[in-house]
Amino acid sequence: MTLTEIRAAIRAKRTEAKSVLDAVEARGETAEWTDDEDKKFDELKGELGKLVARVERHEALGEVEAAIAAPVAAVAAPAAPSATPPSSPVGVTAVRERWLDDPMRGFKTPTEYLLGVMDVCRGFEVPADTREKLMSLRPKGARPLSLEIRAAVGSDEQMGSDDPHGGFLLPTAMSPDLLTVQAENDPLAGRTRSVPMVAPTVKIPARVDKNHATSVSGGLTVSRSAETVAKTASRMSFEQVVLQATGIFGLAYVTEELLQDSAVTFAALLASSFADEFRGHLFNERLNGTGVGEFEGINSSGCLVVQAKVGSQTATTFNYQNAVEMRTRCWGYSNAIWLANHDVFPQLALMESSGGQIIWQPSIREDRPDLLLGRPIFFTEYCETLGAQGDVVLGNWGEFLEGTYQGLNQAESIHVRFSNHERAFKFWLRNAGGPWWRSAITPKKGASTLSPFVVCAIRA
Repeated sequence: MTLTEIRAAIRAKRTEAKSVLDAVEARGETAEWTDDEDKKFDELKGELGKLVARVERHEALGEVEAAIAAPVAAVAAPAAPSATPPSSPVGVTAVRERWLDDPMRGFKTPTEYLLGVMDVCRGFEVPADTREKLMSLRPKGARPLSLEIRAAVGSDEQMGSDDPHGGFLLPTAMSPDLLTVQAENDPLAGRTRSVPMVAPTVKIPARVDKNHATSVSGGLTVSRSAETVAKTASRMSFEQVVLQATGIFGLAYVTEELLQDSAVTFAALLASSFADEFRGHLFNERLNGTGVGEFEGINSSGCLVVQAKVGSQTATTFNYQNAVEMRTRCWGYSNAIWLANHDVFPQLALMESSGGQIIWQPSIREDRPDLLLGRPIFFTEYCETLGAQGDVVLGNWGEFLEGTYQGLNQAESIHVRFSNHERAFKFWLRNAGGPWWRSAITPKKGASTLSPFVVCAIRA
C-alpha cells in the first residue's frame, strides 16, 4: 500500500470506530457496551495501530516529507523547522521537529484527538506515538497523563473509574475459600509401630538380641551332642523400653470482634491450621527429636548407622555408591522407605550405575511413589540439605515406637484476656516415640553393623 492508501485506510477505520462509539452514546449516558461492540472496537483499534506503525516507517525512511508538510500547513502554518544537525540522520530528525512545531501535534481533527483521549481514559492500549502526542499537549507541571485526562474529559459523568464520582458505590466480593500452602503429606503415617498408652508412662520389656555373633535370641544357644553327654545351659537377657508421654501445645489469642465479624469461621480455621502444624512438628521430631521432653528422633538414636562417604567424593553430591552402601547396612530393607530433601532430587534423577543403568525409577502411575533400588522414596523439607548428614534417610519405620496417651484436644477461654476483649484457644496432645533399638546389630558374619535407620555421612 502507498502512503496515501494507508492514510485512507486509517480514516476509514477511524470513521468505523466512531460509528461504534456513536451507537453506544445513542442509547444513553448509562448504556453498557455489548460484547460485540467491545470486540469490534478492539479489533479496529488493533488495525489502526498497525496502520499507524506503517506510516511511521514511511516517515522514518524520509519517503513522504512533502506529503506530511501539506496536511500540517492546512491546520496551521508551522514555524520554520530547526536546522538538522550535521551528525543527525536526514529524515527522522526533520519529521520529529515538524510535528513538534505543529500546534495540533499531528492530530488531523479534534475528533481524532478526542478518540485518543477516550482510549487512555478507558484504559485501552494506546500506540506509543499517540500517547507521546497527548503528553506533549500537557502544560508544564501538570498531573500524570491518566489523572489529567480523567479530570478534563467526562468530568460531568458518574463513573466507576473515579472513586469520588461513583467508584465508591461499586460493590466488592470476598471468596469464602482461603488460600493456604498445604502441609506436606506424612509418608510415615501408618508405618511406625503404634503402642497403646493407658498411662503417661509405658514400660515395654525387650529382648537384648543385638549381637548375633553367638546368639540371635538374646543369649540362648543350642548345640548338638550325644544323648548322655551333659548339655550347656544358656539364658536370655532383657531390657525395658520406656515411653514417657510429654505434651505439645499450641496457643493463640483472637479478638472477639474478629470472631464475630470474620467471613471465615476463625475458630475452625485455627483448628485446621494447628492440625497441620502438629503434623509437621511430629514429622520433624521423628527425624530430629532430641529425646528430652520430645520424641527421640532417629538422628539422636544409638542405633543409627552413619555410612561413610566415598573416599574421593565431591562435596554436596549423592551418588550410586552412597545408595548401595546405605542399602547394604539396612536391616529389614523389604519394609524400608527412603526419605530425601528436595535438593537431592537432581542427584537421584541423573544417577547411573557403573554400567550406565538409570537407578532412580520415576513412578508411572498417579499417587504412586518413585522408587530407588526397589523401595519407595519420598521428598520432604524435613531432611537436611544436600551434602549434610541426614539429607537422605533409609528407614524401616516399623522399628520406631509411637504411643499416644491423649489425642489432639482443644479448648477455648474467654477469661484469660477478658479485659482485652480477646479469647484464648489452646490445642494440645500427649505422646511419646522413638526407635526401640539401643544399638545396631552385629551380624553373625560380616564386617559392618546393621540397623533399621541409615544415613550418609557429611559430604563437604
